[in-house]
Amino acid sequence: AKPFDSQELRARISLIAQLNRFRGIQREKEKLQRVVDLAPDGIVVIDPQLQIVFVNPAATNLFASTEALPLVGTRFPFLVHRMVRGRFDENLFADVQTNGGTLHLSGMFQRLDGTIFPANLSVGAFEWEDQPAIQINVSDLTDQRQLEEQLLRSQRLQGLGSIAGGIAHDLNNVITPI
Repeated sequence: AKPFDSQELRARISLIAQLNRFRGIQREKEKLQRVVDLAPDGIVVIDPQLQIVFVNPAATNLFASTEALPLVGTRFPFLVHRMVRGRFDENLFADVQTNGGTLHLSGMFQRLDGTIFPANLSVGAFEWEDQPAIQINVSDLTDQRQLEEQLLRSQRLQGLGSIAGGIAHDLNNVITPI
């Protein structure tokens, strides 16, 4: 409305510009959150003391976490099977740094309900809330291992079938003159 105060007009324009920037940042944050929530692999973020500080829904399902047994606050080595636990100690941060910020591992892991499953890990260093952290992407290999076992069984049966066919052919050759 006329007359207007130029100082008030500048303040309102500045406020509207800040509000638009905030809305844009909020939209980007929501998009990234959807990507993390829909990721098929488990995403786990741990701090330098190896405490879990963030998990996505896939990690919650993968490690059989519940409200009574939450993952956040748990030490990550607790989820590693005792046979490979030595690879996931306090030296994990140093190992990631010496490998250029990323590391690929595989091993057996333990769900919170006690069941064990094979998994591949992709480990990377980054900053989480202005602190050094490690992001671990966990890919469950249970289905892949089951398919490999089925393939091996079918190959064994195929080999037994070939041997049985050869023996039957040899017996037929011996019995034919009789």
